[in-house]
Amino acid sequence: MARRFKQWRKEGISSSPMVAVMFCSYGDAWTRTSALVNVGSLLVQQGNRVACTSLLRQSYLMDQLFAGGDNAEIHAIRQKPGLFDLLHEYRYAMLSAPYEPSTELLSLPQDSVSLGTLRLRRPSRCLIKASIVIPGSAPLYLLRGGPRMLGARGQSDTLGDPLDWGELRSRWGGDIYFDWLKYDLSSCVDFLFVDCEPGADAHFALEMLATSADTLVMLSDYSNDQTASAYHFLADLTGVDEGVERPHPACIIPVPAGIGVAEMELVSQGRKGFEFNFAKFLPKGWEGDSLRQWEIPTVPDYYRFTTKVVAWGEPKGGTDALLTAYKHLADAILHSRQLASAPQTESILSERMAGVMGRQNWDVFVSYSSNDYDIALDLRHNLLRRGLRPFVSQCDLTSQIGSSEWLAAIQRVLDRTRVLVVLLTPSAQKSVWVEKECNDFHDRVQSGRKGMLIPVCLAPVTSQDLDDRLTRYQAVNCPNGLAQDTMEQVIGLVRGALR
Repeated sequence: MARRFKQWRKEGISSSPMVAVMFCSYGDAWTRTSALVNVGSLLVQQGNRVACTSLLRQSYLMDQLFAGGDNAEIHAIRQKPGLFDLLHEYRYAMLSAPYEPSTELLSLPQDSVSLGTLRLRRPSRCLIKASIVIPGSAPLYLLRGGPRMLGARGQSDTLGDPLDWGELRSRWGGDIYFDWLKYDLSSCVDFLFVDCEPGADAHFALEMLATSADTLVMLSDYSNDQTASAYHFLADLTGVDEGVERPHPACIIPVPAGIGVAEMELVSQGRKGFEFNFAKFLPKGWEGDSLRQWEIPTVPDYYRFTTKVVAWGEPKGGTDALLTAYKHLADAILHSRQLASAPQTESILSERMAGVMGRQNWDVFVSYSSNDYDIALDLRHNLLRRGLRPFVSQCDLTSQIGSSEWLAAIQRVLDRTRVLVVLLTPSAQKSVWVEKECNDFHDRVQSGRKGMLIPVCLAPVTSQDLDDRLTRYQAVNCPNGLAQDTMEQVIGLVRGALR
């Protein structure tokens, strides 16, 4: 594979999308994290911009490697906002949206951005530039991992509030947030390296990111327990042993790592077994014998820190084999950029975030007669496309709230909604439930709660047919149905009410 590296560079890899690369292992964490930082440093020396972050509850080793062991710099790094802060802010935004600056509890920077009715900090503004990078290289960034920045607690090595990765994935759309992370960072980096250790909660994090990452680097030594765990994880992720195709990174790179000094016969057997088991996970056209080129040897404990970051200078103390392995792995990751997908757009991310199950508040309650469900559904689709969270009872009552005590559930939704859009047709004018929903929402507004009711009059109903209660609000007349121009008018009124 190394022989083809010059050819890959001639093919214009630099114009490809940003690559999100997950590094995980069932072996030594030192080997994995130091490989991540070293490979990143080699890529920046070749002109690529790299950012590194960590899903570990403590990422002290990565901080050490970025700071070159300088304790004062490590202390300064750990006072910066990092990935865990961003994830907690995201979860808070899900609970508090629609965004209201006057009632916001978190102090987000001026360069935060609105995604629908969510207000999120830009991850790119939290990047820390590494001071140890070789002059003349492209920038190498750190997005701090580890505990949240919580005053004195954040400056120490306490864990802070741990993240429940399983809940983040199932309830808060954690995979969507990582797509947002990829989108925002793509403007300033070419590669995002994420350090992750499978096991416990982090297993959920890896499964969550399987559809967001472009490349998965799986490190394992030749021992049976580690290779078995690594193999079963990749087999479950891809479905290869079951004959199914599950969503997974476009490129999987199995890496023999932490290979100790042993009898050559044992090492040879380990290599053959590793190639036999793991070559099937390589992308099509990648050669199985390249696994030997990525073989990362172990380093004695007394060399742990001084020789792990070999990419910053000339290798010392027998680290030539280590540097060679890093170079081969860097070449493979560079080549994986051809398989990366372009980041999703802000509009798609806004639409996906609008439908996240864990969101407590709703942007729009659509009141309608069951005879007009098709019109309500069309409005719902258009609101979602604009990043707004709509409630349409036939779609959302059961899936989002539950079917028990449905009337009480409707009342809770009305309490958590700022805008009610009522679709007025002859059928809706006769509906007891439409009348009750409008009355309840109107009473809430009259009691001083912030909100707006928007009557949408569908022919033959016009604004002249509204009762005294609804004439207080700006109505939208739709003589030709809810066509595109009137749809945009309704959405514009909704957005204005949410500001």
